[in-house]
Amino acid sequence: MGQLTDILGYIDNLNELDTDSLSASFSTLEGGTPLREDKPREANTVAKDILTHAPQAKDDFFIVPAIIE
Repeated sequence: MGQLTDILGYIDNLNELDTDSLSASFSTLEGGTPLREDKPREANTVAKDILTHAPQAKDDFFIVPAIIE
């Protein structure tokens, strides 16, 4: 209950801020949010490499003894 009261008190503080003059896309980063270049990557073979060391594997899965009858 005390934590909820603290959270609501914090929200009340935010309500006191005058944001009418700010645009909806306001950002503190100059030039906007930096984006990375969207380029395709080569296929990841880590799973296949790991399965090559497994005693038994099939269709990209480990084969293990059944534990539930």
